[in-house]
Amino acid sequence: MTLSEKFLKTSLIYFVVGVTMGALLTVKPIHDSAINRLYSRGAFTYQSDWMVSMAIIGGIYLLIKDKPLYSKKLGTAGFWLLNAGISVMFILMLIADISGQPFQ
Repeated sequence: MTLSEKFLKTSLIYFVVGVTMGALLTVKPIHDSAINRLYSRGAFTYQSDWMVSMAIIGGIYLLIKDKPLYSKKLGTAGFWLLNAGISVMFILMLIADISGQPFQ
């Protein structure tokens, strides 16, 4: 699998997760609960930030596919670091929301 395919497939996964979280907002028990803020922030963040950034990076790699990359290891490391950062950020969002700290 090429680097552009990795980014684009991950972008598609984040899109599905964001749409699923958005659809869960329509379920009355979730919508009426205190966790509503968490779901709405999480769905918006998945859609606006993570899915779009992965799609842009994958598109750039797809556009330059004829040119050799400086380092495939560096591109792969960037892919995994970006995904790890996304996971850590989402977990920190969960912790902050559960502890009652407001988001700015």
